Amino acid sequence: MGVSMDDSVGPVPLPAASAIVRAHEVGDSAMVAELVEQAPLEAWFGIAPPHLREILDAVPPRLLATGSAARTFRIVLHGPVDERSVGSAPTADAPGGEIAALFFDARARGDAQRALDLRRRFGERMNALFDETGGIATFAGVQIGIAQMLAGNFVEALESFTMARRTAPPAPLTALLRDAYVKPAMVHSLFGDPQTALRKLDASRSLSPTESWVEPVITAHAEIARATISADEDLRSAIESTESIPLPLLGELWPYRVEALFRLYLRTGRLDEAWRSVEAFRPAASGLVPGNGMPGSVFATTAAVVALREGRIARARALIREADPKLVSNELLRNAIEVAAGDLDHSIQRLIGLRARTRRLRQLEFARTALLAWAVLRRGDDAEATRILRDLLDRHHRIFDAERALVPLELATFAEHAIPGWLPAHGSGRSADAWPDAVPRLTPREHQVLALMASDMTRTEIAESMFVSVNTVKSQQRAVFRKLGVNTRLEALMTAERLGLL
Repeated sequence: MGVSMDDSVGPVPLPAASAIVRAHEVGDSAMVAELVEQAPLEAWFGIAPPHLREILDAVPPRLLATGSAARTFRIVLHGPVDERSVGSAPTADAPGGEIAALFFDARARGDAQRALDLRRRFGERMNALFDETGGIATFAGVQIGIAQMLAGNFVEALESFTMARRTAPPAPLTALLRDAYVKPAMVHSLFGDPQTALRKLDASRSLSPTESWVEPVITAHAEIARATISADEDLRSAIESTESIPLPLLGELWPYRVEALFRLYLRTGRLDEAWRSVEAFRPAASGLVPGNGMPGSVFATTAAVVALREGRIARARALIREADPKLVSNELLRNAIEVAAGDLDHSIQRLIGLRARTRRLRQLEFARTALLAWAVLRRGDDAEATRILRDLLDRHHRIFDAERALVPLELATFAEHAIPGWLPAHGSGRSADAWPDAVPRLTPREHQVLALMASDMTRTEIAESMFVSVNTVKSQQRAVFRKLGVNTRLEALMTAERLGLL
C-alpha cells in the first residue's frame, strides 16, 4: 500500500502539475483547462493555491465548462462560495463541481454539518467531478472524514479514513494516503486509543513524500497528534513542538491544536498557562459558527473546564450551554460539571446512557466510566465505585499518561488507595489535578438552610419556616460553614454563589 520511504530517493513529483504550469507559462489556456480536467487531483495538490488561482484566472471563461474541475477550483479559490457563485441553489441535477464547491466552502466557514448534509444529498454527483481511478476514493474518504472531524462525528470520521485507505492512489498522490493515516491519528490522540494513534503515525512515515504543497500541512497535523499523547516526562518538548507549528499549516483543523495544547498544559498543572494558550490563539481562529461542531465549541469548552477547575460551577454551566450538544465529548463535560455540582442521580443516569456513543473511542469511554465512578463515589457507594474502577482497569490494562487528566482528583486519590495497580505513581497527582476538587455536597436540609440564609430571615425565622428548633438551624449552619470552609454568613453566601450552589 503506497511506496516505502527511501532516504536515497527524493520526493515523488506530480508531473501533471508541472505540465499545467508549463502550459500556463507559454499562454496555452486550452491546454491548462484540458490538463486540469484530466488530472484534477494532481492539479489541486501539486500547485499551491495562490499559484493555481493565478493560473486559472488566466483561462478564458469560455474554456471553463459548467461543472468542470477547473471552474470548480476557481470558484473555491475565490471564495466565499454561495448559491450565487455557482449560479443556482443545489438541486438534484446540479453539476457535481458546483456541489463540491459548496461542500468545501461550508466546511471552511465552520459549518461542517452543512457540508455533510450536501455530501449526503449529492454524493454521487460530487464524485462525478473526478475519475474514479485517479485517487478519488482516497481523496473523497479523507475530505468527508475531515468534515466529520470538525462536526464532532468521531466514529464516522474514523470509518471514512478506513475507506480512504482501501485503495492506494497513484504514486504522485501518495500524500492523500499519508493523510488518511495522520487524520485518524489526530482523532485517536484526543478521543480514541493513543496506541492506535502511534500505529497510524508510524504507518504514515513509511510512505514516500511527494512534492505536493500539502505535505507540510500533513506533517504539522502528525506533530500535533504525536505531541498530544506524549508521556509526562516529554510534556515540555511536546508543548514546544506544538507551539512552534506555523499557524497557516493548521488549516481547518485548528480546533484540534487548541484542544491538544490546552490538554498538554493541563497535564503540567498550569491552569493559567492552559488558558493563556487558548486566549493567545483566539485572534487567529477562522471558520467558526458559535455552537457548531468543534470550531464553534472549543473556546466555550476550554473556558468551561477552567471555570470548573476554579470551582465556578454557575459559570461552567453557562459556558457549556454555548457548546454544540451533538458532540459526545461536550456532553461528557456537561455531566462532569453536574457531578461536581452534586446532581448525582441524574448524572449517573445520563452517563450510563452515553455508553453507546463512547464505547468505540477509548479515551471518551475511559472518561465516561471515570465520571460514572466519581458520581457513584460522591453518592457514598465506595464499593460500587471500586467495582467500576476495577472493571475499567481490567478493560484498559494500561493507563496512558494522556488519560490521567481525565480522572477527577477526588476519584484518583480514592483509587490509588483502594485499588492496587491503579495509576503508576509517576505524575499521577499532577495529571489528575487537571480536574477540580468536587463542589462540597450539601444534604437537602443544608441546601434549604443555605437558601433561606440568602433571604433576610433571622435564624429564628428560618427555624420557624422549617418547623425545627433554633439549635437545629445552628447545627446545620455550622455544617454548611464547615463544608464551604467559611466562618460567616456573608462568606457562606458569597462562596455558595461562586460554586453555583444558590
